[in-house]
Amino acid sequence: MSFCPRWKCDLVVLVAVLSVLAMSAHGAFGVASASVPRRGTTASSSLALHESIHASLVSHRGATVLNERGRGSGTFNCSLAIQINISYTQARITYTCNARNGTMSGAGTVSYYVAGPSANFSGSLFFTHGTGRYAHVSGPAGNIRGTLARGNYAMSAVVTGRIKL
Repeated sequence: MSFCPRWKCDLVVLVAVLSVLAMSAHGAFGVASASVPRRGTTASSSLALHESIHASLVSHRGATVLNERGRGSGTFNCSLAIQINISYTQARITYTCNARNGTMSGAGTVSYYVAGPSANFSGSLFFTHGTGRYAHVSGPAGNIRGTLARGNYAMSAVVTGRIKL
């Protein structure tokens, strides 16, 4: 004995089946659909970063704007162009890293203090642009910690972190 007319029961079953299919297509059940990239998108990847930087002064404007060139060794093994704008206890760093597979550029603000014959700095860097393999690089570029020799403004630093490609 049925409590609903046949066509109403069929409609209820059809709506239930369509709802289940729609929810599974949108990952509502935690099914592995999230591991398959949607059409037109790519899966993002990340990379552990550890780069040691050594650079020397190329030009300057007083003691507040330093233009440096050097090399990074580690994750990217790249040539670097760095500009440091110093303002009391902070500095703004802009950089371009020319690696074998592309270029990455970015900036960051670091705390800056003088201690005897050197100045120390530490802070965070961010990506602003990339080309080649790094065309889609975005977000944090890692943490930087380093020193500037006050006599010749030679820079040594280490950048560590995890970057999104």
